[in-house]
Amino acid sequence: MNEVPQGFRRKRGRIDEFSWRIDEKRRIFDEIRRGIDKKSMRIDKKRRRIGKIRWRVDEKSRGTTNRKIFSNALFDFRHGLRKKACSTRTMISPVNKTFILSFYKMPYNYIVRVL
Repeated sequence: MNEVPQGFRRKRGRIDEFSWRIDEKRRIFDEIRRGIDKKSMRIDKKRRRIGKIRWRVDEKSRGTTNRKIFSNALFDFRHGLRKKACSTRTMISPVNKTFILSFYKMPYNYIVRVL
């Protein structure tokens, strides 16, 4: 009974679903951040990091996992789970499938391009 699933945190003796959601968002954030192309990174006047992400699902052996993580992140932003997931989500170009993702309690904005 003491075992807690990975990604969960105990709060007041029980597994808190909201804490799990926040941890999940941070994990997705880390996964997306790893896929940033360093050459396209630049810092704007507000010192927010903006980078294009070329997300390749076959980058690792767990291709389906990466695809699932990324699609879940985009799903959350499309449906505007702003209180839990992010503060802003904007689709810049539907042709290029380009999004601006701004994670909740994260100081960075990311331009995400889904190839």
